[in-house]
Amino acid sequence: MSAQRYKKWFFTVIKIILIVAIVRYLVLGIDWSSFRVSLAGYSAVFLAVGVLLIIANDAVQAIRWRFLTRLRCSFQASFESIVVGGLLNVILPAKLGEISRLIYLRNLYHYPVNYGVGAMVIERGADIFMVACFLAAGAGIATGNTLLQGISALLVAVMIGTVFALKMKQGRVVRSLIARIPVRFLRIYSQKIIRSISRDFGANRTLQVLGYTLALRIIYFLTVAFFLKVVASFDLSWGEMFVIYLVSSIAWSIPLTPGGMGTFHAGMVLAMGWYGIAKEEALAVAVVFHLLLNLVPMVLAMAVILYKDIPLMKMVRMEERNSGSTMSEITLYEGKR
Repeated sequence: MSAQRYKKWFFTVIKIILIVAIVRYLVLGIDWSSFRVSLAGYSAVFLAVGVLLIIANDAVQAIRWRFLTRLRCSFQASFESIVVGGLLNVILPAKLGEISRLIYLRNLYHYPVNYGVGAMVIERGADIFMVACFLAAGAGIATGNTLLQGISALLVAVMIGTVFALKMKQGRVVRSLIARIPVRFLRIYSQKIIRSISRDFGANRTLQVLGYTLALRIIYFLTVAFFLKVVASFDLSWGEMFVIYLVSSIAWSIPLTPGGMGTFHAGMVLAMGWYGIAKEEALAVAVVFHLLLNLVPMVLAMAVILYKDIPLMKMVRMEERNSGSTMSEITLYEGKR
């Protein structure tokens, strides 16, 4: 057996062990009758409001993507790509649904992949930056320590300063590293992506992207708070709900299972347990919330797929017949600018 196969088997075994450990943590000691009682107590009206909040989050994400593409992708195209990516994230492991967004936009709306990658890098960078800021704030909120809250605020300021300092450097370090890539195609392609990012990473646009990202995070936090405070009727403070939001967001982003299955639930149950929420009640709201988070984009994506009669391969495989090879597509697109 080759070293590559040993490595593959090793990571597969580790993944299985982690999944089993998560499932064991979730089901161990659960009173299933109390779990069913918790589920039965949820109001259909409140759940419908939660669905609207989830759709609002996808809509704002579509507005941000349209902004990142300099309006080359319409709101409809952006929204479609997000819900289709959400559908495939539930099916595919390791968040591969995100890549399908770029394929979808390229195959159906002829948006070049290199610009899509550049926009996605900025999008993910803004998400990571905002979560890091929220983590800094969350540390102060969770402890209630005034000194730690001040340090957290200072850390956020330093992070913002770092972003603009990197902009002033004009990405020279990154460009020098890319210039050393031995494969010519990858080197040229990476240079085009970095050029695209540099063009879009001015001070004003950076602040606007961060503003959209902040709006997204606020909407999602309010959605979490709505499910905890209104749907499940938990007696939690805003600070406690903020900590639960942070932990569940990080757990959901772990690419262990499709759609954050298990990791999201474990994060929610763990964080709610810190504030005295019974495991059965915590798991019940985590299951319902996670189900709607995945079900809403799935239903919307299926509606788009059926209405437009889109073959699955058009969302997961690059089509060369539209505009030739990827490199020629990049050249043609840049020539039109």
